[in-house]
Amino acid sequence: MLLPYPHDAFVREFLADLDHARAFFRLTLPSALLAMCDLETLVAEPTSLIDDTLSEQQSDLLFSLTTHDGEPRQLYLLFEHKSYADPGLLIQLLGYLGRLYAKQAMPVPIVPFVFYHGEEPFALPRRFAERFGLSPSQRDLLQRYLPDFSYWLCDLSRWQTPPDQSPLALQVFLEALRSARGGDPLRTRQLLDLAARLYGEQNGARIVHAMLTYLFHVTPLPPDTVQTLLANPRPELEATMLTAAQQLFERGHLEGKLEGKLEGKLEGKLEGEAELLRRQLEYKFGPLPKRLRQRLARANEAALQAWCLHLLTANTLEEVFPKAPRRNPSI
Repeated sequence: MLLPYPHDAFVREFLADLDHARAFFRLTLPSALLAMCDLETLVAEPTSLIDDTLSEQQSDLLFSLTTHDGEPRQLYLLFEHKSYADPGLLIQLLGYLGRLYAKQAMPVPIVPFVFYHGEEPFALPRRFAERFGLSPSQRDLLQRYLPDFSYWLCDLSRWQTPPDQSPLALQVFLEALRSARGGDPLRTRQLLDLAARLYGEQNGARIVHAMLTYLFHVTPLPPDTVQTLLANPRPELEATMLTAAQQLFERGHLEGKLEGKLEGKLEGKLEGEAELLRRQLEYKFGPLPKRLRQRLARANEAALQAWCLHLLTANTLEEVFPKAPRRNPSI
């Protein structure tokens, strides 16, 4: 089964780190608004304020911050991400704004921010009143009775490559959204090289893992090309690539795309870990019974890691391999 919203999941994972969110908004907010905002006070608000039904996989996000001049003292940034040109965008934003303003005891301005990286050109109306197609005379008569708002649009297709001095995590994030689903092997290789540089930074492994998961879900590259790109990855990416790929295999997400070289690497990696753990166990407790050797051979990475941790303090094999509690047959 494929991840339902791979674009949303990747965007949410990146912006969940407030340092990454600050870097993103510093690069994307209009200069006048950026001058007003104190991004060091940026706080992520619960999405239940927007809509109680929002899924954790969706990337509709709400941030609050204070201003430098104190008037207004506080602002909200309503972040909406779109990977396609959604005709219902303005209606969706209107619903969110209505619910947010209804929950405010004191009125606080809300700035809608739309981040778009769809494949087709963005040609949606920018103001709510534009949806009606009114003539000038009709607009003069009716506009005062209509809800009217606009939103700040960040259209990734119209952006230059982020400057080299911008944080590396932000460069990886934007380049992945630009190129992962494009199917260009050269750009994909460049993305992997950029990610290899990020791997050693604080929280870098988490973003690299999220990027690889995103890449595996959205790339249109044929299986043999993907296998070639991953056949000789940068050493910094090897473990993360295998971990991401293994998790996708276990969840059924790859659907056979990478069954060749990646699957072989995963099996080899697990066999090596199982063999190392077997030697450690036998050094401490003596030869293992057949049932435990078979259990090691069938284990996934999570089980092997858990047993390795148990081994550090265990005095018996039973403490390394605790039995699962029996279920009450009456339940």
